Amino acid sequence: MLHTLRFAKYGLLMLDLLAFLVSYQLGHLLRRGFFYESFVMPGTPWFLPFLAGVFLVMDVYNPWSHYSRMGLATRMLPALLILTIVLSLVAFLVFGHELQAYVGRSVLYFALGFFGIYAVSSRFVFARVFDQAKMQSRWLILTEKRFLEPIDKEVRRRFPMWEVVFMERDSPQPVRGPAGEQVLPMKSALPRALESQWDGVIIATEALSGDQMELLLSRRMGGLRIFDLVSFYERYFLKVPLYFVAHSHFMISRGFFVLSNPIGLRLKTVMDYTIAAFLLIGSVPFMLMIAAALFIDSGRPILFRQERTGISGQTFSVFKFRTMIPGADKQSPYTQEGDSRVTRFGRILRLSRLDELPQLINILMGQMSLIGPRAEWTKLTQQYERQIPFYNLRHLVRPGLTGWAQVMYPYGANIDDTVHKLEYDLYYIKNYTALLDINILLKTVRVVLFGGGR
Repeated sequence: MLHTLRFAKYGLLMLDLLAFLVSYQLGHLLRRGFFYESFVMPGTPWFLPFLAGVFLVMDVYNPWSHYSRMGLATRMLPALLILTIVLSLVAFLVFGHELQAYVGRSVLYFALGFFGIYAVSSRFVFARVFDQAKMQSRWLILTEKRFLEPIDKEVRRRFPMWEVVFMERDSPQPVRGPAGEQVLPMKSALPRALESQWDGVIIATEALSGDQMELLLSRRMGGLRIFDLVSFYERYFLKVPLYFVAHSHFMISRGFFVLSNPIGLRLKTVMDYTIAAFLLIGSVPFMLMIAAALFIDSGRPILFRQERTGISGQTFSVFKFRTMIPGADKQSPYTQEGDSRVTRFGRILRLSRLDELPQLINILMGQMSLIGPRAEWTKLTQQYERQIPFYNLRHLVRPGLTGWAQVMYPYGANIDDTVHKLEYDLYYIKNYTALLDINILLKTVRVVLFGGGR
């Protein structure tokens, strides 16, 4: 069902683009009294990338945002408002002379009105079509006692609507799971359970008997989807389950192509330098205003420097706008919610991530990338490498100004949070693609515009 939902999202995007062209014709009809002679009015295709960009940034193609009126409103109404502002600027500042020669301002606004009605209505239809099927997702998870709690917690956090049945490998009789759910004994209950209909079976155990494997293989040949736990996490939770993986997984599993693709690495580096230079030049006036506001709010120093760990374990000094009182890093290394060390203006900078703008200099110096794992304080890195398995793997790539862990998980306030963020970092390194980078950039823009940073 999630596979169908992903295709539906792209279909919804295509329908939005088509609906916008239809809306422009309706706007022309309402304003001029007749349809334009061709379906695609001259100049309107220039609007389509802006429409797609605004809606992608606002996350209106997230299928989980359409299942309540509040979730729909919090995304669609701001998206439509921003789209109106953006297209007004495009129409009358960039293509003003060309468009106003045959269209006029009112046609655009009539078109946006029609499109807004369509956009909201289509999301309600989308929700009604997929909601019932989504609620019927059923999964059978074969596991061991030690893995029950982390799997159950992740499933309930990400997909609380799923129906999940656990089977424990060594249990001789039904027991209660960590959330009070019934856990069946795998040995006696598996044959009968496989007679039911499942969206998939997840194998989260290190050992199955020969009879169990033969039974699962026969069902697999009959069309039943079967996942190992790591593949299941990567596909549905977009992370790597550190509590389950072993060294052998990283040695033989697919992925890590970013480490063995010199052309892709060079292209990523060129994009880093190009985008960082463009952003740095464009943001200089804004950075000067931030520096002035920081000085007025809490004095000097303006910039904060700290030793961080980069690619291959090399250290470098990272640059950031100071958001805490001087010497705050000599106290607790973690920032808690409502931390008194954060200055008034620093709180705004952290929320919008604007405190990280000076790291563009680190990118141009070759120490960081635009996208990658967070550059961690060297003092903490040494501690994490002793306590967290596979932590050193995040140093296979350059640290990033933003990254998959930064946009998928809140600020780390303890070592448990660091483990969760590492799971996302390893997913990024293992499954890197240019499309994943674009997804991260879109999510980052959303954080900068609407908060949620750290």
